[in-house]
Amino acid sequence: DIEIRRACVDVIATSALRRADDAAAFGDAVVALTGVAPRIISGDEEAAYSFACAAWGADARGRIGVLDVGGGSTELAVGTRDAIERTISLEIGAVRLSEKFPALLGERALDRDTRRALVTRAHAACDAVLAPLSEFVPFAELLAVGGTVFTAAAMLSGDPYLDGVRIDRAQRRTIVDDLLARD
Repeated sequence: DIEIRRACVDVIATSALRRADDAAAFGDAVVALTGVAPRIISGDEEAAYSFACAAWGADARGRIGVLDVGGGSTELAVGTRDAIERTISLEIGAVRLSEKFPALLGERALDRDTRRALVTRAHAACDAVLAPLSEFVPFAELLAVGGTVFTAAAMLSGDPYLDGVRIDRAQRRTIVDDLLARD
């Protein structure tokens, strides 16, 4: 005898649908394909979910921050493993940044001076948007989650399945420079 159980499926939508003009039509298409309507969560909910998952799997002690750099938004949640103190969602992510600076997409390899100038301009564009993050420090440890940091960690470690990779500022700069030097 095989017992067939109905699976519990939830479809979560984040920044892309929060800002999409055609979110309702997209939702209708998802329902037609899957039978489940996407639930568009707020940026604060997204931050809380990221925090809950990262904190659950972390060996961190004390106050921690969980950063999720996505395509359309960036979330930060701060608290202890047992409780979230604060969350914030900012309207900036890897895709939005590359929309503003198409050269980040790697259509052509950039020479060293062009890379430096592009990174300087991108940082300047991000400074004002990311400024509210400074209100969330200090915390003992910052855990980063999501596709952007996962890809960077895989590049550094050489292992796409490794968890817990530590990335320092110098490594981050090296990855950005290396990617901008490629087409």
